[in-house]
Amino acid sequence: MLRNHSAILVLAVVVALNGCAQFTRQDALIVSGESLKAADKEFRVVDAAYVSSCGKVPRQPSDAECTAFRDFGRKWIQAFPMAADLWLAAKEANDTATVAGAARAITALVAELSTWAIKMLAFVTPAGK
Repeated sequence: MLRNHSAILVLAVVVALNGCAQFTRQDALIVSGESLKAADKEFRVVDAAYVSSCGKVPRQPSDAECTAFRDFGRKWIQAFPMAADLWLAAKEANDTATVAGAARAITALVAELSTWAIKMLAFVTPAGK
C-alpha cells in the first residue's frame, strides 16, 4: 500500500511541477539539462504505472487506453532522446533556431506525457481522496 501511495505522490509532484513550468513561458516549458532529466524520469514513472495497471484484471484503464499509451510510449522512446540530443548539440553550437525547434518538439512531448500522467492519477487515486 505504501508503494502505491509513493507512486501517487511522485505522479502528483511531477504533474504539479510540469504545470508550473507551463506557465513560466509561452513556449510552455523551459528546456534545460535538468528539465530533460525530469521529463525522462516522469516518462519512466508514468510508463511503470501504465504497465502495472494495464496488466491487471479487471483492467483499468481500458484496453483502448492501454493501447493508446503503448503507442505514445513508442513515440516517446523514439522521439524524446533524438529531440533532447538535438537540443543539447544545438545549444553547444549556439544554434538558436535549432534549439528553439527542438524545444518545441520536447515541449509537445512533455505536454502529452503530462496528459497521460493526469489520466493515470485518476486510476491510482482512491475514490473520495
